[in-house]
Amino acid sequence: MPPVALAAAFLVALAVGIAIVPLVRTLAIERELLDEPGGRKVHATAVPRLGGVAMLTAFLFAIGASLGLAGPPLPGFPRLVALVVGVVGVSTLGLIDDVRPLKANRKLLGQLLVASVAVALGLRVSVLSTPFGTLDLGFAGALITIAWLVGIVNAVNLVDGLDGLAGSVSLTVMVAYLLIAATVGATLPALVMGAGAGAVLAFLVYNRPPASIIMGDSGSMFLGFLLAGTAVWLLVEAPFRVSAAGLVLALGVPIADTAYAVVRRLLAGQSVFTPDSRHIHHQLVASGSAVPFVVLVLAGASAVLGLLAVVLSR
Repeated sequence: MPPVALAAAFLVALAVGIAIVPLVRTLAIERELLDEPGGRKVHATAVPRLGGVAMLTAFLFAIGASLGLAGPPLPGFPRLVALVVGVVGVSTLGLIDDVRPLKANRKLLGQLLVASVAVALGLRVSVLSTPFGTLDLGFAGALITIAWLVGIVNAVNLVDGLDGLAGSVSLTVMVAYLLIAATVGATLPALVMGAGAGAVLAFLVYNRPPASIIMGDSGSMFLGFLLAGTAVWLLVEAPFRVSAAGLVLALGVPIADTAYAVVRRLLAGQSVFTPDSRHIHHQLVASGSAVPFVVLVLAGASAVLGLLAVVLSR
């Protein structure tokens, strides 16, 4: 892959994102699409949401601008289409939820539908390389992929509880996946992660504590599907050179927080969809730690896991 294509993907996403976030923020304020304080929220004033719209727009601009620079051949292009369909689909679902909140079961059904479409378009794992040999997953591969995509979408959504947290954690995972993709020569996944990193970094300029805009479900779902879909893509692109365990490890922070939330709620006799203020980041803030410090700690932990994932994949 020409380095100029990867650089273009990152820089275009960064520039478009920095330019468009203020416009989206103004639109959200005019339409009164605000995240009000109170309850589980840590901010003291109403903050406009819809940041995910800006990230998705920057990402799509960057992909379109950089594809020509990558040059033929572009192996895996159908999976790029599947991934883009997926991120647009879940971002749209998240946008609907940001404008008019959906019930948890309807949101889950929508996520399953979008994931199923992406899998049908070719974004699915069929073979896994294990220490004991190659494992052909067959039809189960499609079901496992759908569960993975939906699971990570919701994991990133749950970790989006502090200004800058979901974006910072996602950025560390993108860097790890980009390095893994570059190592195995996966051109398009690397390009996708470059564009994603630029879009997230641009958003973090405005989302760092105290945030002037938050990403909303449109943003957390976008990031979750982008990361989960890229992990699937890397396994398909280089099944014998990429460690599935390493790809999962890079997402350790949101996965651990989600697992903790599910176990905690089940033990309390609650539905796993019942929101609460006992996520890891909430408890760290409640212990007296400042929000920027908590974000730094969890993003740092995610960066360490990402580095271990790169080493493991190598």
